[in-house]
Amino acid sequence: MIDEDILPHQMNAAQWARYCEELFGLPPPAREAPIEETYKWGVAGMFLSTCREIGDPVEGKLLVTNFLLRDPPTELSKLLPYIEAALGRKLSAQEIERGAIEEV
Repeated sequence: MIDEDILPHQMNAAQWARYCEELFGLPPPAREAPIEETYKWGVAGMFLSTCREIGDPVEGKLLVTNFLLRDPPTELSKLLPYIEAALGRKLSAQEIERGAIEEV
């Protein structure tokens, strides 16, 4: 259960993992898993939780993609394959440079 007295930026690694698991509805990768598995889990979790919360998969995909393109939590090139997999298409060079998509 998420401790509502602690904000995400105040959490230690174990609390953060539990928070994300509950939010995403996906178990995190094993600690010894390659970092790419964590990137994949994080991107998938953002897409799933946002689409579920909004109730509109198209709008959810637009919001998450634009968020990740504008303010990626790590180097965008490391997340791009997982963003594109979630979208079901490749992003154009213009979309990446602009930091936004207009359609799924």
